[in-house]
Amino acid sequence: MSIIFNSNIKIELAENFKTATSSVVILSAFLTTAALKWLRSCLEPAVKVTIVTRWKLQDLTNGASELSAYEFAQENGWEFMINTNMHHKIYVIDQNYAFIGSANFTRRGMHLNLKGNDESSCKVKLEELDKKEIDKYISMCCTIDDELHAEMQKILEGVEKEELKQQQTQWPNNLLRKLQEQKLSVLWVDDLLFHSPYTMQESNDTDRIDHDLNLLGLTDSSSINDIPSVFTGLQNTVLWDWLLALLNREENGSLKFGALTENMHNAVCDFPKPSRREIKGFVANLYDWVRYCEPHSVGIRQPNHTEILFLKDVSSTY
Repeated sequence: MSIIFNSNIKIELAENFKTATSSVVILSAFLTTAALKWLRSCLEPAVKVTIVTRWKLQDLTNGASELSAYEFAQENGWEFMINTNMHHKIYVIDQNYAFIGSANFTRRGMHLNLKGNDESSCKVKLEELDKKEIDKYISMCCTIDDELHAEMQKILEGVEKEELKQQQTQWPNNLLRKLQEQKLSVLWVDDLLFHSPYTMQESNDTDRIDHDLNLLGLTDSSSINDIPSVFTGLQNTVLWDWLLALLNREENGSLKFGALTENMHNAVCDFPKPSRREIKGFVANLYDWVRYCEPHSVGIRQPNHTEILFLKDVSSTY
Protein backbone atom coordinates (compact mmCIF):
# COMPACT_ATOMS: atom_id res chain seq x y z
CA MET A 1 0.00 0.00 0.00
CA SER A 2 1.52 3.31 -1.08
CA ILE A 3 0.45 6.91 -0.50
CA ILE A 4 -1.07 8.77 -3.45
CA PHE A 5 -0.64 12.54 -3.57
CA ASN A 6 -2.49 15.47 -5.11
CA SER A 7 -3.47 15.14 -8.79
CA ASN A 8 -2.48 11.46 -8.79
CA ILE A 9 -5.56 10.83 -6.61
CA LYS A 10 -7.76 11.95 -9.50
CA ILE A 11 -5.84 9.72 -11.93
CA GLU A 12 -6.01 6.63 -9.70
CA LEU A 13 -9.66 7.15 -8.82
CA ALA A 14 -10.65 7.63 -12.46
CA GLU A 15 -8.95 4.38 -13.45
CA ASN A 16 -10.76 2.50 -10.66
CA PHE A 17 -14.14 4.15 -11.28
CA LYS A 18 -13.90 3.01 -14.91
CA THR A 19 -13.46 -0.61 -13.78
CA ALA A 20 -16.52 -0.54 -11.46
CA THR A 21 -19.17 -3.07 -12.47
CA SER A 22 -21.71 -2.95 -9.64
CA SER A 23 -21.39 -0.09 -7.16
CA VAL A 24 -19.55 3.03 -6.09
CA VAL A 25 -19.94 4.68 -2.68
CA ILE A 26 -18.87 8.27 -2.11
CA LEU A 27 -18.43 9.30 1.53
CA SER A 28 -17.22 12.89 1.56
CA ALA A 29 -17.74 15.66 4.10
CA PHE A 30 -17.72 18.28 1.35
CA LEU A 31 -19.26 17.66 -2.05
CA THR A 32 -19.72 19.71 -5.22
CA THR A 33 -21.63 19.18 -8.45
CA ALA A 34 -18.46 19.51 -10.54
CA ALA A 35 -17.00 16.44 -8.83
CA LEU A 36 -20.19 14.45 -9.44
CA LYS A 37 -20.12 15.39 -13.13
CA TRP A 38 -16.56 14.11 -13.30
CA LEU A 39 -17.66 10.90 -11.53
CA ARG A 40 -20.40 10.32 -14.11
CA SER A 41 -17.88 10.67 -16.92
CA CYS A 42 -15.87 7.81 -15.39
CA LEU A 43 -18.71 5.32 -14.77
CA GLU A 44 -20.72 2.85 -16.76
CA PRO A 45 -24.43 3.81 -16.58
CA ALA A 46 -25.45 0.58 -14.83
CA VAL A 47 -23.21 1.18 -11.80
CA LYS A 48 -25.19 1.92 -8.62
CA VAL A 49 -23.98 5.09 -6.89
CA THR A 50 -24.54 5.98 -3.23
CA ILE A 51 -23.48 9.41 -2.02
CA VAL A 52 -23.17 10.46 1.61
CA THR A 53 -22.11 13.99 2.51
CA ARG A 54 -22.24 16.22 5.58
CA TRP A 55 -24.33 19.24 4.58
CA LYS A 56 -24.01 21.27 7.74
CA LEU A 57 -25.62 24.63 7.17
CA GLN A 58 -22.21 26.35 7.18
CA ASP A 59 -20.94 23.93 4.51
CA LEU A 60 -23.60 25.28 2.17
CA THR A 61 -23.41 28.96 3.11
CA ASN A 62 -19.63 29.05 2.63
CA GLY A 63 -19.70 27.08 -0.63
CA ALA A 64 -17.78 24.02 0.61
CA SER A 65 -20.77 21.94 -0.56
CA GLU A 66 -23.66 22.63 -2.94
CA LEU A 67 -27.39 21.86 -2.79
CA SER A 68 -27.31 21.41 -6.58
CA ALA A 69 -25.32 18.20 -6.05
CA TYR A 70 -28.56 16.52 -4.94
CA GLU A 71 -30.35 17.62 -8.11
CA PHE A 72 -27.56 16.19 -10.26
CA ALA A 73 -27.65 12.92 -8.31
CA GLN A 74 -31.43 12.69 -8.77
CA GLU A 75 -31.08 13.19 -12.53
CA ASN A 76 -28.79 10.18 -12.64
CA GLY A 77 -30.80 7.94 -10.30
CA TRP A 78 -28.15 8.03 -7.57
CA GLU A 79 -28.97 7.65 -3.88
CA PHE A 80 -28.14 10.80 -1.91
CA MET A 81 -27.78 10.83 1.88
CA ILE A 82 -26.40 13.09 4.58
CA ASN A 83 -24.96 12.80 8.06
CA THR A 84 -24.18 16.14 9.71
CA ASN A 85 -21.48 14.54 11.91
CA MET A 86 -19.54 13.04 9.01
CA HIS A 87 -15.93 13.92 8.24
CA HIS A 88 -15.04 10.88 6.09
CA LYS A 89 -13.34 10.93 2.72
CA ILE A 90 -13.81 7.33 1.58
CA TYR A 91 -14.47 6.15 -1.96
CA VAL A 92 -15.52 2.50 -2.36
CA ILE A 93 -15.46 0.56 -5.63
CA ASP A 94 -17.54 -2.63 -5.98
CA GLN A 95 -17.20 -3.23 -2.21
CA ASN A 96 -13.70 -4.55 -2.91
CA TYR A 97 -11.41 -1.56 -2.61
CA ALA A 98 -11.56 1.86 -0.99
CA PHE A 99 -9.55 5.04 -1.31
CA ILE A 100 -9.16 6.64 2.12
CA GLY A 101 -7.45 9.95 2.77
CA SER A 102 -7.86 13.69 3.09
CA ALA A 103 -9.38 14.62 -0.28
CA ASN A 104 -13.00 15.77 -0.33
CA PHE A 105 -15.12 15.08 -3.40
CA THR A 106 -14.86 18.66 -4.66
CA ARG A 107 -13.20 20.48 -7.52
CA ARG A 108 -10.15 21.37 -5.42
CA GLY A 109 -10.05 18.10 -3.52
CA MET A 110 -10.00 16.06 -6.73
CA HIS A 111 -7.69 18.51 -8.57
CA LEU A 112 -10.26 19.09 -11.28
CA ASN A 113 -8.78 22.58 -11.67
CA LEU A 114 -5.19 23.30 -12.64
CA LYS A 115 -4.58 24.00 -8.95
CA GLY A 116 -5.99 21.94 -6.09
CA ASN A 117 -5.43 21.35 -2.39
CA ASP A 118 -2.50 19.38 -1.02
CA GLU A 119 -4.14 15.99 -0.46
CA SER A 120 -3.17 12.36 0.13
CA SER A 121 -4.93 9.01 -0.14
CA CYS A 122 -4.32 5.26 0.07
CA LYS A 123 -6.00 2.40 -1.75
CA VAL A 124 -6.92 -0.48 0.57
CA LYS A 125 -8.61 -3.85 0.08
CA LEU A 126 -11.75 -4.15 2.17
CA GLU A 127 -12.21 -6.99 4.64
CA GLU A 128 -15.66 -8.35 5.46
CA LEU A 129 -15.73 -6.38 8.72
CA ASP A 130 -14.92 -3.18 6.79
CA LYS A 131 -17.83 -3.80 4.42
CA LYS A 132 -20.18 -4.42 7.32
CA GLU A 133 -19.10 -1.21 9.09
CA ILE A 134 -19.58 0.86 5.93
CA ASP A 135 -23.03 -0.65 5.34
CA LYS A 136 -23.91 0.00 8.97
CA TYR A 137 -22.82 3.62 8.73
CA ILE A 138 -24.79 4.24 5.55
CA SER A 139 -27.93 2.68 7.05
CA MET A 140 -27.86 5.33 9.78
CA CYS A 141 -27.62 8.30 7.42
CA CYS A 142 -30.60 10.36 6.28
CA THR A 143 -31.87 9.87 2.72
CA ILE A 144 -32.63 13.19 1.05
CA ASP A 145 -35.80 13.49 -1.03
CA ASP A 146 -37.32 16.40 -2.98
CA GLU A 147 -39.41 17.60 -0.03
CA LEU A 148 -36.48 17.69 2.38
CA HIS A 149 -34.24 19.29 -0.26
CA ALA A 150 -36.83 22.03 -0.86
CA GLU A 151 -37.09 22.72 2.87
CA MET A 152 -33.30 23.02 3.18
CA GLN A 153 -33.15 25.28 0.13
CA LYS A 154 -35.74 27.63 1.63
CA ILE A 155 -33.79 27.85 4.89
CA LEU A 156 -30.55 28.43 3.01
CA GLU A 157 -32.08 31.25 0.97
CA GLY A 158 -33.20 32.94 4.19
CA VAL A 159 -29.83 32.57 5.86
CA GLU A 160 -28.04 34.05 2.86
CA LYS A 161 -29.75 37.37 3.52
CA GLU A 162 -27.16 39.63 5.06
CA GLU A 163 -29.18 40.44 8.18
CA LEU A 164 -29.44 36.73 9.07
CA LYS A 165 -25.88 35.61 8.34
CA GLN A 166 -24.69 36.22 11.88
CA GLN A 167 -27.81 34.82 13.53
CA GLN A 168 -28.15 31.27 12.21
CA THR A 169 -25.20 28.91 11.91
CA GLN A 170 -26.98 25.56 12.09
CA TRP A 171 -30.17 23.97 10.82
CA PRO A 172 -33.31 24.68 12.88
CA ASN A 173 -34.14 22.04 15.48
CA ASN A 174 -37.22 20.78 13.61
CA LEU A 175 -35.07 20.04 10.56
CA LEU A 176 -32.29 18.47 12.62
CA ARG A 177 -34.89 16.13 14.10
CA LYS A 178 -35.91 15.02 10.60
CA LEU A 179 -32.26 14.43 9.69
CA GLN A 180 -31.85 12.20 12.75
CA GLU A 181 -35.02 10.15 12.31
CA GLN A 182 -33.46 7.51 10.05
CA LYS A 183 -30.40 7.20 12.27
CA LEU A 184 -32.65 6.66 15.29
CA SER A 185 -34.80 4.02 13.58
CA VAL A 186 -31.99 1.56 12.78
CA LEU A 187 -30.21 -0.93 15.05
CA TRP A 188 -27.58 -3.60 14.56
CA VAL A 189 -26.92 -6.51 16.89
CA ASP A 190 -23.58 -4.87 17.72
CA ASP A 191 -25.58 -1.95 19.19
CA LEU A 192 -27.36 -4.21 21.69
CA LEU A 193 -26.33 -5.33 25.17
CA PHE A 194 -25.74 -9.07 25.49
CA HIS A 195 -25.87 -9.14 29.29
CA SER A 196 -27.83 -7.50 32.03
CA PRO A 197 -25.86 -5.80 34.84
CA TYR A 198 -26.92 -8.68 37.07
CA THR A 199 -25.48 -11.44 34.85
CA MET A 200 -22.34 -9.83 33.44
CA GLN A 201 -20.09 -10.67 36.37
CA GLU A 202 -21.32 -14.27 36.41
CA SER A 203 -20.83 -14.90 32.70
CA ASN A 204 -17.92 -16.85 31.21
CA ASP A 205 -18.45 -15.49 27.70
CA THR A 206 -15.49 -13.12 27.55
CA ASP A 207 -16.22 -11.95 24.00
CA ARG A 208 -19.74 -10.83 24.89
CA ILE A 209 -18.56 -9.30 28.17
CA ASP A 210 -15.91 -7.30 26.28
CA HIS A 211 -18.54 -6.23 23.76
CA ASP A 212 -20.83 -4.85 26.49
CA LEU A 213 -17.99 -3.16 28.35
CA ASN A 214 -16.78 -1.46 25.18
CA LEU A 215 -20.31 -0.37 24.34
CA LEU A 216 -20.66 1.25 27.76
CA GLY A 217 -17.13 2.68 27.78
CA LEU A 218 -16.15 0.65 30.86
CA THR A 219 -12.75 -0.86 31.61
CA ASP A 220 -13.69 -4.12 33.34
CA SER A 221 -16.60 -5.96 34.95
CA SER A 222 -15.98 -4.35 38.33
CA SER A 223 -16.79 -0.96 36.75
CA ILE A 224 -20.43 -2.07 36.77
CA ASN A 225 -20.50 -1.06 40.45
CA ASP A 226 -19.97 2.58 39.47
CA ILE A 227 -23.58 3.30 38.55
CA PRO A 228 -23.10 6.95 37.46
CA SER A 229 -20.37 5.88 35.04
CA VAL A 230 -22.53 3.01 33.80
CA PHE A 231 -25.41 5.36 33.08
CA THR A 232 -23.12 7.86 31.35
CA GLY A 233 -21.98 5.01 29.11
CA LEU A 234 -25.55 3.87 28.51
CA GLN A 235 -26.59 7.38 27.49
CA ASN A 236 -23.81 7.43 24.88
CA THR A 237 -25.03 4.29 23.10
CA VAL A 238 -27.04 4.08 19.89
CA LEU A 239 -29.42 1.80 21.80
CA TRP A 240 -30.30 4.54 24.30
CA ASP A 241 -30.86 7.13 21.56
CA TRP A 242 -33.08 4.63 19.75
CA LEU A 243 -35.11 3.94 22.90
CA LEU A 244 -35.68 7.64 23.67
CA ALA A 245 -36.65 8.36 20.07
CA LEU A 246 -39.10 5.46 20.15
CA LEU A 247 -40.70 6.55 23.41
CA ASN A 248 -40.92 10.15 22.21
CA ARG A 249 -42.89 9.02 19.18
CA GLU A 250 -45.54 7.41 21.41
CA GLU A 251 -48.39 9.72 22.38
CA ASN A 252 -48.22 8.71 26.04
CA GLY A 253 -44.45 8.21 26.04
CA SER A 254 -44.59 4.53 26.98
CA LEU A 255 -44.29 1.03 25.49
CA LYS A 256 -45.13 -2.43 26.78
CA PHE A 257 -42.52 -5.21 26.66
CA GLY A 258 -44.16 -6.84 23.64
CA ALA A 259 -44.39 -3.60 21.67
CA LEU A 260 -40.75 -2.80 22.42
CA THR A 261 -39.76 -6.29 21.25
CA GLU A 262 -41.70 -5.79 18.02
CA ASN A 263 -40.03 -2.44 17.39
CA MET A 264 -36.55 -3.78 18.10
CA HIS A 265 -37.12 -6.78 15.85
CA ASN A 266 -38.16 -4.45 13.02
CA ALA A 267 -35.22 -2.09 13.63
CA VAL A 268 -32.41 -4.66 13.60
CA CYS A 269 -30.78 -4.75 10.16
CA ASP A 270 -28.48 -7.77 10.47
CA PHE A 271 -28.96 -10.64 8.05
CA PRO A 272 -29.94 -13.16 9.07
CA LYS A 273 -32.08 -11.29 11.59
CA PRO A 274 -32.04 -12.61 15.18
CA SER A 275 -35.05 -14.69 16.16
CA ARG A 276 -37.87 -13.08 18.10
CA ARG A 277 -36.80 -15.11 21.13
CA GLU A 278 -33.29 -13.64 20.93
CA ILE A 279 -34.76 -10.14 20.58
CA LYS A 280 -36.83 -10.72 23.72
CA GLY A 281 -33.56 -11.46 25.53
CA PHE A 282 -32.06 -8.18 24.33
CA VAL A 283 -35.18 -6.29 25.44
CA ALA A 284 -35.07 -7.98 28.86
CA ASN A 285 -31.44 -6.86 29.21
CA LEU A 286 -32.41 -3.29 28.32
CA TYR A 287 -35.12 -3.35 31.00
CA ASP A 288 -32.54 -4.55 33.53
CA TRP A 289 -30.09 -1.77 32.65
CA VAL A 290 -32.87 0.80 33.15
CA ARG A 291 -33.82 -0.87 36.42
CA TYR A 292 -30.19 -0.87 37.53
CA CYS A 293 -29.35 2.74 36.62
CA GLU A 294 -32.70 4.27 37.65
CA PRO A 295 -32.35 7.16 35.17
CA HIS A 296 -34.21 10.42 35.70
CA SER A 297 -35.72 10.26 32.20
CA VAL A 298 -37.01 6.68 31.86
CA GLY A 299 -38.80 4.43 34.32
CA ILE A 300 -40.50 1.04 34.59
CA ARG A 301 -43.98 0.33 35.87
CA GLN A 302 -46.08 -2.85 36.00
CA PRO A 303 -49.80 -2.08 36.22
CA ASN A 304 -50.85 -5.63 35.20
CA HIS A 305 -48.89 -8.63 33.94
CA THR A 306 -46.44 -6.80 31.71
CA GLU A 307 -43.78 -4.23 32.50
CA ILE A 308 -43.92 -0.88 30.71
CA LEU A 309 -41.01 1.42 29.89
CA PHE A 310 -42.08 5.04 30.06
CA LEU A 311 -40.73 8.58 29.86
CA LYS A 312 -40.94 10.13 33.30
CA ASP A 313 -41.37 13.48 31.58
CA VAL A 314 -43.43 13.11 28.39
CA SER A 315 -41.93 16.37 27.15
CA SER A 316 -38.46 14.78 27.17
CA THR A 317 -36.53 14.98 23.91
CA TYR A 318 -33.77 12.92 22.41
